[in-house]
Amino acid sequence: MMLDRYSFKDTEKLTLSIGDFVVLTVKEDPKFPARGLGFIVELDWENKKAHVLVEEEYRHVLEGGEAKTGIVVRSLDVIEKPLEIFYEQIAKRNATGLAAVEQTEEKRKEWFEKFYEQLVSLNFVPAGRVLYGAWFVGQK
Repeated sequence: MMLDRYSFKDTEKLTLSIGDFVVLTVKEDPKFPARGLGFIVELDWENKKAHVLVEEEYRHVLEGGEAKTGIVVRSLDVIEKPLEIFYEQIAKRNATGLAAVEQTEEKRKEWFEKFYEQLVSLNFVPAGRVLYGAWFVGQK
């Protein structure tokens, strides 16, 4: 859930390559699509598709040959590469964004450390939109 919802991702697929860890739609469904994790094993840029080895715990929704091999072929549109894998990376981004309003570098550092400590200790967890979006407005 964390990687799917709150991790910043390479939405333009600029860094996507074979071997990358990805979040993907494992099984399409109009009401309840199944999301899961896997690793890119082959990329077809011309047809905008990828072969993904789905992690074991997400394979129960697969059928036929996909269920046997664990490899699915999906459109790049339903594949996302997370650029943050650990919660501490998300917390660092959030603390940086929250501290950015301070006027001096000294204060920004002080408040970064305070915010980061609260976030990584889970004393404070921002709402989803903040957790996802903090400090990425205009960032590349």
